[in-house]
Amino acid sequence: TDATGEVHNLITDQQFPAGVYREFEANWEDEGSTPFHEVADVVFEAHAEGHRHYTLALLLSPYSYTTTAVVINAHQ
Repeated sequence: TDATGEVHNLITDQQFPAGVYREFEANWEDEGSTPFHEVADVVFEAHAEGHRHYTLALLLSPYSYTTTAVVINAHQ
C-alpha cells in the first residue's frame, strides 16, 4: 500500500475477469494477539468483465472487523 493505505494498478483489465474473489490473511500473529475471529473474509463478486475502480476498506481489531466498498466504472 501507499502512504494512504491504498493499492493502485494492482492488476490489468485482462487479469481481472468476472467472478467471486476471496482474500484471507492472518495478521495478528505478528502482533502477539489471539484474535476472536480466526478469519476475516472479504468476498465480493465482479459482475462484469474489465476494469472498474474498486475501493474496499477492511477495518480490523482483534475482536471485530467491518468492511465497506465503493465501486465505480473507471472508463467513464
